[in-house]
Amino acid sequence: MFRKWREEDLRKVESDRKDHDSAVEQMGALLAGRPPQAQGAILADLVSMWLAGWHPTVREEAFSLLLKLARERVPVQEERARQSDSC
Repeated sequence: MFRKWREEDLRKVESDRKDHDSAVEQMGALLAGRPPQAQGAILADLVSMWLAGWHPTVREEAFSLLLKLARERVPVQEERARQSDSC
């Protein structure tokens, strides 16, 4: 079933940070050790599955917001990597 677009749908995960962080750790563990090309291919398949769940008329908007959110998270992930390297 296709959903209607709401920006809050992608941002509401912030309200349950613990569950979000746990899922990210689990998925990261599944990708760890694979070459970057394989990681990218896996992520592309996962994103395509996610996009398929959106109504066709809002997929482009959903994808744009996803990219915006990912760009916002890059500095956070870079900081985590720096902290991890210094331990």
